[in-house]
Amino acid sequence: MTTSSSNGRGQRPELLRALSNILGMFIILGTAWFMWPASLGGRTQFIIVQGTSMEPTYHSGDLLYARKSGNYGPEDIAVYTIPEGEPGAGALVVHRIVSEEASGKYRLKGDNRESLDDAQPSRADFVAKPVMNLGQLPTRLIILTPFFLSIVLGAAVAWFLWPTKVTKEHSPEPEIQPGSEPGPEPDDDGAPTEVVSGLASRQEQTLTSVG
Repeated sequence: MTTSSSNGRGQRPELLRALSNILGMFIILGTAWFMWPASLGGRTQFIIVQGTSMEPTYHSGDLLYARKSGNYGPEDIAVYTIPEGEPGAGALVVHRIVSEEASGKYRLKGDNRESLDDAQPSRADFVAKPVMNLGQLPTRLIILTPFFLSIVLGAAVAWFLWPTKVTKEHSPEPEIQPGSEPGPEPDDDGAPTEVVSGLASRQEQTLTSVG
């Protein structure tokens, strides 16, 4: 009885660990599916709003999370590319769809505009639909990222190149050749002191001449 209960208790942590691993894997895959960019074959686009044509819905600097869609109709906000041959061709525009023409062209305008857009995109020109407005904070962080990276890089370079110890230069001491005798040392007044042996020899000479 004791052995079976202990085995059951030991299997529970392993089962919970396996379930948490599976849940974590699904979370990672789901996040990747939602965030995978269209440039790499995904369906996600991040659009930074520029201008005031969509106020008060969107403001300049807002970061929009948008995804590809197969259905576009009136009152939908859409991101489209200005078709070739029209002014500003290739630029992305975030405006609201007003109507779909019989020719398959769409008419759009900004929420803060009275007139329709000059561009008339077709369905192939639509890029994505905005799903969520992430606000202006992510845009500011993106803009400031190079500034912070340059500060970190500069600090790292300065830390590596900064000298760790300042060495003090000493004047080299005079070398004494082997077999040589040191010269006379100066007195307190700066005059060299005579060698005692020389003084004794001169006194000897004086006594000899007198005698």
